[in-house]
Amino acid sequence: MLSRLLPYIFVLTLFSSFRGTECGNLLYYKGTLGNSQKIQMNFELLENNKLKGSYIIEKTGDIYVLNGNMNSSTQIITLEVFNHYNEKVATIEAHYIVNSQQEMQDIAGVWMAYEDELILPLKLVKLAEYIA
Repeated sequence: MLSRLLPYIFVLTLFSSFRGTECGNLLYYKGTLGNSQKIQMNFELLENNKLKGSYIIEKTGDIYVLNGNMNSSTQIITLEVFNHYNEKVATIEAHYIVNSQQEMQDIAGVWMAYEDELILPLKLVKLAEYIA
């Protein structure tokens, strides 16, 4: 039962944790890390092209924190990934697609482990956007 509720608990936690932060849009994605590891990711667009957010691995419930930036001219996102001990575990470099209204849509890139040479593909589909 808990495994069915986990994605909903995650979303509710995310929306409540972003109240009162700097103005910006909250984006919600679902996709894969590696060939089959399902994840849910969110991040908030902050001033000066900064990003912050988190992602959850659906199977295990592990949550990771994201901090980074985006380059709107190249449409590249660079994020540092931290575990629950606040240790850097990986970096994400990805390209995002924009629609005709210049809104961020799907994301594709790589997840690169910090301490070894593990590199995994990352593919995300945009599910929702909360406009602050």
